[in-house]
Amino acid sequence: MSFTGTLYGFQAEAVKKMLDRERLLVAYEMGLGKTVITIATIEHLLDAGEVATGLVVVPSSLKYQWARLIEQFTEDATVLVIDGPPKVREQQYSQAITDEYDYVICNYEQIVNDWDFVSKIPYDYVVVDEATAIKSFRAKRSRRIKKLKCRYRYALSGQPIENRPEEVYSIMQWVDPNLLGRFDTFDKTFIKRDPWGKPRYYKNLPTLHRKLSEAMVRKRRTDPDVRDQLPKVSESVVPIEFDAAGAKLYRLITKELLADIADFSATYGSFDLMKHYGVAGGYDSDEMEARGLIMSKLTALRMVCDGPGLIEESARKATSAYAVELRDRGLLGNCGTPKKNQAIEMIQEILEADEHNKVVVFSFFKGNMHDLKDYFGLLAVEFHGEMNAKEKDIAKTYFQMNKDCRIFLSSDAGGYGVDLPEANYLINYDLPWSAGKLDQRNARIVRLSSTWESVSLINLIMKGSIEERMYDMLTEKRAIASAVVDGRGISKKGTLALDLKSLTEFLSTSAV
Repeated sequence: MSFTGTLYGFQAEAVKKMLDRERLLVAYEMGLGKTVITIATIEHLLDAGEVATGLVVVPSSLKYQWARLIEQFTEDATVLVIDGPPKVREQQYSQAITDEYDYVICNYEQIVNDWDFVSKIPYDYVVVDEATAIKSFRAKRSRRIKKLKCRYRYALSGQPIENRPEEVYSIMQWVDPNLLGRFDTFDKTFIKRDPWGKPRYYKNLPTLHRKLSEAMVRKRRTDPDVRDQLPKVSESVVPIEFDAAGAKLYRLITKELLADIADFSATYGSFDLMKHYGVAGGYDSDEMEARGLIMSKLTALRMVCDGPGLIEESARKATSAYAVELRDRGLLGNCGTPKKNQAIEMIQEILEADEHNKVVVFSFFKGNMHDLKDYFGLLAVEFHGEMNAKEKDIAKTYFQMNKDCRIFLSSDAGGYGVDLPEANYLINYDLPWSAGKLDQRNARIVRLSSTWESVSLINLIMKGSIEERMYDMLTEKRAIASAVVDGRGISKKGTLALDLKSLTEFLSTSAV
């Protein structure tokens, strides 16, 4: 066998099941070596003559990481990374079609944009990494991936449910479409909906867990055969008080948001804010405009929590009419930046405590990362979605290899598959909408490859704000995912949705 690495026992267990089952969801939690497990499996299939070539589909930022790990853990594997401008990619696709590479690596956007070429690549196996990318039935990349059919299909995801159980159904449609049957049957069996079609709660979850387990291999970081191989993890919430001007602005935006919610509810009813950005049409222009008013004010609330400078930046770029309105009303100038001050003070204390300490900072807003980069200069490196795959890889490698680069500033583009075991602190400057994204963020420093005995996860939360509501929601959604994927904590408790009713109740009672 040309795999040159050494597997832990729990990793070898996954390889055996991947070889036996052939179509499998590899749901090992983040940091437990899904990539290495998969390489070991593919190398076994190559050596046995079961496959000759295959396709690995990954987020853009992971293409070169996959290539490096294949080189590290194999003797003579041939790898082709599809990357570059269209003409370069066209030449690469020609190579992939005519030559026989052990691994052809591309990203999800290429599956959609370059389908005419991708569909012609020969493949005996397909690996879909960070498989929550196909959690949506309607997404074009999901429909494309589901056309890639072959004997060996492996979906990799440390958290296959980010928000709701329907997501894992979409993933399993590709892995093994017969496992969960038709969606209408799945829906009636496991989801209790209200008269408007919104899930009220999930039922029969033990049955769903048992069924899913037939085509899934799962390990958690807390499992007895795993936990001793990982650093100990402490997670904390740091509450931060608004300054007087910031609190005043927060209350004003809240008042105007509640007025918009009342108008919308009277005319259109309610909607799930968590699904808003996934809506693809289906509403008239007046309703879409009304939805936009609510979302713009909700975003402004989150920006006030992080710092009014984000609203000013949005106004300068004219990306939000409401931001422009707030600026023109003269409401932004006197507000302080308590969260930014707290983050800077905390990072400085961490760096001064030990010269080897390294910090990862995540934020939903890139403006926060730019501010911290301006403050810390060469001590920090940025990682975000506006960078191409090579730029991301250079930034990550620089942080990993350079002892003087001690702060990794990332948007959620760095939340998937980016290994940062050199760091022992991770700060969530703010929260993502998705529980799965939060877990992905946190897992960047909780790795088998970590040399730290313990690591710290820190969440910065503005007291009394929408951030408190989001943290409660994420905690509930984690519990729902655990019930389905792990069979733990199962009950009939409903989901905690951020709909207009629950948002109104929270905003009306929060004490900012």
